[in-house]
Amino acid sequence: MIEILSKDNYPPITNQSLQDYLHYSLNRLPNDYLYPDFGYFVIVEDFSELETTNTFNNIQMPSLRDDTFFERYLELVELKDDVIEIVVLLDTDFGISIIMEKAIIPLDILEKLLPLVH
Repeated sequence: MIEILSKDNYPPITNQSLQDYLHYSLNRLPNDYLYPDFGYFVIVEDFSELETTNTFNNIQMPSLRDDTFFERYLELVELKDDVIEIVVLLDTDFGISIIMEKAIIPLDILEKLLPLVH
C-alpha cells in the first residue's frame, strides 16, 4: 500500500493508470482539505493487503471479505476506465479513499462493488 498523506508530496507511483486517477481524484477535493486530519488516499497494488484488518490513523478497517465492511464502512464506489476508487468512512470525520486497478480485485468482491458504482 502507498499512503498519500499530502496532495503535493507523496512517493512515486509507477503504474500510470493509478497515477492518473490519483491526480484526477486529488484535484476534485477542495483546496482547504486537511491531509491527513480528514483522511487520505491509499494506492493498493496487491489486493491481499485488503483481506486483513487494517489500521488507519488508529482506526481499524475490517477486511473487504468481512460483510461488516460493506454494511458499515463503505461510502462510495467509483469506476473510471480500469481503476476503481472505494471511499471508506472510518469515523464521522475521517475517511480513506482506496484506489486500485479493477483487475486485481477477486471476482466475488468485484460483484459486490460494481452494483454500488456511482
